[in-house]
Amino acid sequence: MPSSNCAQRLNVQALPSHVGEHSRQRARALKGTNRNLIASLSDLLKGRICIVGVGNRQRGDDGAGPRVIDARDPTAGGFWLDAGVAPENYLEPIARWKPDTILIVDVVAFGGDPGECQLIDPKTTETTSVSTHAGSLDTLCRYLSNRTGAQIKVLAIQPESIDLVNRLSPPVEDAVIALAQTLSSLLSRNQDQA
Repeated sequence: MPSSNCAQRLNVQALPSHVGEHSRQRARALKGTNRNLIASLSDLLKGRICIVGVGNRQRGDDGAGPRVIDARDPTAGGFWLDAGVAPENYLEPIARWKPDTILIVDVVAFGGDPGECQLIDPKTTETTSVSTHAGSLDTLCRYLSNRTGAQIKVLAIQPESIDLVNRLSPPVEDAVIALAQTLSSLLSRNQDQA
């Protein structure tokens, strides 16, 4: 099983209580660190931040975006939103938040290993996304950019499977836990500096 390329060395004790022991054990086993991704996220996540999880929980790894929202540290700053399969229904709440940065977490088939993560421009999702949601992420992002002036990026997670199952594959679950921990930590630091 490949380790998640977006994994950071985790303080697994700090994971939310609803993260199961099996997931905690796998999180302890993660060894790879993508320092470039973490540095890019650290540079990106400034000011008022909105993190939007997009995907279908009933389609295997496509539910990774919403599950990052579930696994976050509830004390982390920012506006965290599970937009599910209809992110277009949340445009106004996002715009009213007046974010400086919007980070959309979604599965995207970019050709990496399952669980691998990349920070990408929303325009590239037109040709690479495996989304099961209705609206195009690029169109949604252009609307939000025009409406809010926010910088917008997609945090793409390479899926292993988007079959009709209500669980994540092990490498994507590892990535979800690592991302939730990393984003929570970065937003807590951003909140402390505000």
